[in-house]
Amino acid sequence: MSWGIKEVILNPFGKNDLTENGVQYSAVVTNTTYAFTVVETATINIPSVDKILQIEYGLTMATNVATIETALQKWQGSDDNSSWVDLNSAVTASASTAYQDKTVSGRFPFTTNFLGKMRQKKEPFYIRAVSSIGSTSATTVTCSSKTKNSSYLKIIYVGY
Repeated sequence: MSWGIKEVILNPFGKNDLTENGVQYSAVVTNTTYAFTVVETATINIPSVDKILQIEYGLTMATNVATIETALQKWQGSDDNSSWVDLNSAVTASASTAYQDKTVSGRFPFTTNFLGKMRQKKEPFYIRAVSSIGSTSATTVTCSSKTKNSSYLKIIYVGY
């Protein structure tokens, strides 16, 4: 292998049983509180990286909340799997008995707590999906969330 600018596309989310149409979701995670609950976490490890130049995200989560309430969902990144940075503002899913796919996409700038210190290290970083109910006054609400297998990270890096 030669050294240079490389690109890798990863689909680390929504792994589950194979389906006829190829659309897969992770296991469902339920939440009955206003606090964000982890739906799924992925460890991203690219051992041949010398320096990450850019990451493009296309992340999809499906949520339902079968009452008059709403649900919130967002994606987060971390260098150490304990200190998390929001990659997007909370996205609202309206009340529905059907799951609603919500996708966030684009490029997120490197920050002190997310890839700012690690861009030149050969250590993993972490991406996770979180969701919560949309109101502190909701008392008997359950939101259910799952990640979709079409979620991706396109990483451009210098390495082998």
